[in-house]
Amino acid sequence: MPQWGIVYSAHEESPDGGGFVVSLDARTGRELWRSRTEAHPHSSIAVDVDRRALFVGDNRGNVYALDARTGAERWTRELVAENGKADVKTTPTVLRDRGLVVVGAWSGKLTALDEASGAIVWENEAGGHMMGSPAYLASAATVYLGTPDGRLLAVNADSGITRWTYATKTRVMSSPAVSGDARAVVFGAGDGNVYAVRADTGALLWSIHVGGQVTGSPTLVGDRIYVTSHRGGLWALTTHD
Repeated sequence: MPQWGIVYSAHEESPDGGGFVVSLDARTGRELWRSRTEAHPHSSIAVDVDRRALFVGDNRGNVYALDARTGAERWTRELVAENGKADVKTTPTVLRDRGLVVVGAWSGKLTALDEASGAIVWENEAGGHMMGSPAYLASAATVYLGTPDGRLLAVNADSGITRWTYATKTRVMSSPAVSGDARAVVFGAGDGNVYAVRADTGALLWSIHVGGQVTGSPTLVGDRIYVTSHRGGLWALTTHD
């Protein structure tokens, strides 16, 4: 974090199947602390600066809350498995204004956890082995999530109830991104298209074909959208009205 001059990262570790989260001094690379996880952490680190907390998931369905200063475990929540799967391969999303951490898992559930205790606040049966991370628009109290069965969901951040669904004809493994004006949600799909839909209704604004699956999250900077695809290369798109 630039405020603290610290870099956090999650790592796999063999042969015992465990992993660890590490904190490094950003200037020198010196290790400040290390905290183990029960299984491989395929998810990246989410940080709540105000509460000085880190959040990460692992491949056994555990979500960890760690103290950002010391690496001490604040709590661990084991997510409920469906068909033997609860792996967390997505990065948790912190809803700072609501004190929640939202995470998708291979159980097919989008789960909101209380930041302070790890208690489950709500669940949404989104479906499928989720690989894309949720995006959050605080002004609309809405969480956005792509699903492997080809949908983008808009979920009420307080209740977990689905507000609307936009359906594509192929799986959505991309993490969605919300535009700076809060008007649009942009995401990629397995058909090689990049889609933009209205954040409030899910109505299609536009789509463009870049070729090859788009599984990564688009990056929005000004009036540009940057995205990669399995075709190879980096695409820079101009936003549409």
